[in-house]
Amino acid sequence: MIYKGVDYSDADRIGDRRKKPAGVRKVWQVSKIWELHEEITRRILLGQKNKDIAKSVGCSAQTVSNVRNSPVIQDKLALMRGARDAYTVDIARDIQEFAPIALALLKNTIEGKADAENASIALRARTAESWLDRAGHAPIRKEQHITAHLTGEEIAEIKARAFGPQSPIAKSESEDDLVMDAEYKEATG
Repeated sequence: MIYKGVDYSDADRIGDRRKKPAGVRKVWQVSKIWELHEEITRRILLGQKNKDIAKSVGCSAQTVSNVRNSPVIQDKLALMRGARDAYTVDIARDIQEFAPIALALLKNTIEGKADAENASIALRARTAESWLDRAGHAPIRKEQHITAHLTGEEIAEIKARAFGPQSPIAKSESEDDLVMDAEYKEATG
């Protein structure tokens, strides 16, 4: 390039390094795991969102995203997930091994045999209900919701019917234009 008679072109000169070549994207990656990265990784494993993690550890959401997408952290997450899954399998195996013992104890509690001879009838009933619930025979629960708009006079009538006409609760003063919302919920089971 010639400017004011001076040739500025140089074959050995490197082009402008500030501009990125087309299609090349600069990406920040974690190469060394710091304490912040450890905390972000732990929270990622717990399933938290980037914004929530950033807010709680005091960094930007982009930093969390960079940590999340780093190959080093991806490898660490894979190891941590594998360890978590293996631990879950161990717990499931322990539960399966312990199940026959628990089953025998529940049977004895319900029947009042062996170690459960002194168990109260209330404990036996709760144990039986728990047993039935686990077997898929939960008690039927019926709920009914009603919303009503009542005036003060209607509320006074209800109180009078509920507590009797001589009750001080039924004799409370009420305005005719007073409207109150009441919700009625009936639960059986």
